[in-house]
Amino acid sequence: MAPNTTRHRARRALALIRWRFMLMAAAVGAVAGLGAVAFRALIALFHNALFYGRLDLFYDTQVHMPPSVWGAGVILVPVIGALGVAFLIHRFAPEARGNGVPDVIEANFFRQGRIRPRVALVRPLASALSLGSGASIGREGPIIQIGAAFASVFGQWLRLSASQLTTLVAAGAGAGIAATFNTPVAGVLFAVELLLAEVGVRTVVPVMFAVSVSTMISHRFLGDSPALPLPLPVHPLGPLAPESFTLYALLGIACGLVAFAFLKGIYAAEDLFDRLFANPYLRHAAGMLLVGIALWLLQRHAGHYYIQGVGYATLQDVIAGTLTQPGFLLLLFALKYLATCITLGSGASGGIFSPALYLGGTLGAALALPLAQYWPALGIDPGLFAVAAMAGVIAGATGTALTSIVMMVEMTGDLHVAPPVMLCVALAYVVRRGLSRENAYTVKLLRKGLVVPESLHVSMHYFKRADEVMVREPVWDSDAETAACSPASATAAEGCRLIARDGRLAGWRPQSSASTRTDLVAVRPGTRLEDVLIALDEADARLAVVVEGETGGDIAPDRVVGVIGAEQWLGEELADARLFPHGR
Repeated sequence: MAPNTTRHRARRALALIRWRFMLMAAAVGAVAGLGAVAFRALIALFHNALFYGRLDLFYDTQVHMPPSVWGAGVILVPVIGALGVAFLIHRFAPEARGNGVPDVIEANFFRQGRIRPRVALVRPLASALSLGSGASIGREGPIIQIGAAFASVFGQWLRLSASQLTTLVAAGAGAGIAATFNTPVAGVLFAVELLLAEVGVRTVVPVMFAVSVSTMISHRFLGDSPALPLPLPVHPLGPLAPESFTLYALLGIACGLVAFAFLKGIYAAEDLFDRLFANPYLRHAAGMLLVGIALWLLQRHAGHYYIQGVGYATLQDVIAGTLTQPGFLLLLFALKYLATCITLGSGASGGIFSPALYLGGTLGAALALPLAQYWPALGIDPGLFAVAAMAGVIAGATGTALTSIVMMVEMTGDLHVAPPVMLCVALAYVVRRGLSRENAYTVKLLRKGLVVPESLHVSMHYFKRADEVMVREPVWDSDAETAACSPASATAAEGCRLIARDGRLAGWRPQSSASTRTDLVAVRPGTRLEDVLIALDEADARLAVVVEGETGGDIAPDRVVGVIGAEQWLGEELADARLFPHGR
């Protein structure tokens, strides 16, 4: 078969599969986008009910909330929320505790993309209650898990193969982060950096499609500005003056140290609370009591709750130059660090992206303000310093270097921030990586004995030869045994027996059936897997037999060296002939 003919058949035969998969990605993106809208409304519902005793679905996180109507009783609001969160997690879904991203990574790398359906319900409820009651966490983790969990359940219902299911889960996660921050390019890169084990057009395009749909829905209901807009008047050449270059490099080092301390603090707090409290209700209530006290003290002495929830209102003050006291900014940095570690360590459900933004923003501004005051010739912009530090702490803590850079560019709407941000991110990542090989996501997996690969690779499965992927020594009917049609896995084809009559291959018989089937094709050992799938498609077949010599005419049993099942590579539904162009 000529190479150009092969490519033409590949495009034609797999076109329907691609388009069906793109429709699945669109559905996942739609759910992620609507999930982001519904999740924000749910947070607002809990927030307004618990802090003000009213039912209202609006809550602007970019504006400081007024004092609670309960006065000093606000201390108990996080405790009440903690009891509800502990009930949901302990009773229904223990994996909803903490940041949801490690669970999505585990599903994609170690469970073939499988996530329990109930997680899609418990995680948003628990996280909305945590955030609504004042927990110091982010909302991106739950949104990521909403999109990923729906994608997993949807894909399992359609009986997708493992490779398709993991791609769909990554698409759901990327769509989630794009919808919650309104940063579509960063959403795609998030999936690439953390969730796709195979990176190529075949896997990235569905992610892009899902992200596009989720972003469109987010724009429709939440507006087209980023969740945390960071407008900065930046001169194109100012940030990379020699003196500024050195300062941003030092800032990157500081961000790496903060990222390391952040991931260590979260899991140290978790270990501490687990040792102190065996009861999950008491454990989380005790932690949130401390957070409630901090909120009340800040409101009473500083005028705002400051560290409550995602903290975007405080970051707006930092960028706008409203907060200009370095000492107070460092105090907020320390309180946010402690509050987030206590919140997640004691058992809350939420993300770490927003707390990392907060830590970076307050740290960057606190370091820049004295420089801008005493050495104005350096041209240091505290707002730009804060933005660079936000990206640095995120990259160091989560390992998502490209995502953090692009996210800051999308949030500011200014490409001029890219050079200092990239410098800060690069050094922050190197410093954290030198202190800890694991990031805040993979530490949780490592504690389970799971090691996530650090490098991305392009899938070479479809370029492998038939004799590399086949099951060798197939069992014939006369042996009265069962041979697997594909390598053993959760998505492998059912067992089968080959049938020989009058000294030739006559068909095959599934393990669960007594009837003989003839829907098979013969291929040579050197045939690429891609061409095997094309041959199966054109013949409406479910089984390929690998034979030595000619593939046409009668095939003697001694020439059959292996078998390849369609289900392992396409999934049961897509391997069904009803979904192929020819039909039955």
